[in-house]
Amino acid sequence: MNCAYNVYHLRTCSENCSMRKLFPACSSDYRKIVNHYSEFYVKELLKRIPEQHKVACVTSLVFDANARALDEVNGALGYILRLSKGISKIPAKYQLIIQLHA
Repeated sequence: MNCAYNVYHLRTCSENCSMRKLFPACSSDYRKIVNHYSEFYVKELLKRIPEQHKVACVTSLVFDANARALDEVNGALGYILRLSKGISKIPAKYQLIIQLHA
């Protein structure tokens, strides 16, 4: 079974391919990540990260790549700011609901 990295490069995985568990062949995550970060950057980053943190790193890179696809300027920060604004409006909406039902 190949990984998305080797599918991207039209190659076959070796027996001990380190990318296989991070980027399954059926996943489009690798392509999303390299569209926003250079392939060199991703490979170097994954080399430097301890094995137990690699899955979390890839998850974070995918989240940021998806956020950048939606908002090229602000990326994940824009997503967080929109969530923050929505959360800050909840108390006022809650008070309005209480007043309407009282």
